[in-house]
Amino acid sequence: MACYSACTSPANLAKDASLPLGPRSSTEFSLGLPAGSQAEVDDLLELVEVAGGTLTAPAHMRPFGVYSGYFTDPDGHLFEIARDSNS
Repeated sequence: MACYSACTSPANLAKDASLPLGPRSSTEFSLGLPAGSQAEVDDLLELVEVAGGTLTAPAHMRPFGVYSGYFTDPDGHLFEIARDSNS
């Protein structure tokens, strides 16, 4: 599985992940994990919760054609699992 990264403003990232905008920090980013299908996004997010992660934004289709959801791991790191229907 490959990871991807996209630059976005802290305000947009907080909004996408359904998290409050926090103070500036050197760790304000998310790691993106690509999925092969919408079903895989859903399956992986279920596994995340079973493994102790916290779903912050449930998977849904975004206006730009990406189906994704966000979660944090037990240490608070933010991740997005996504399927880009445009590719």
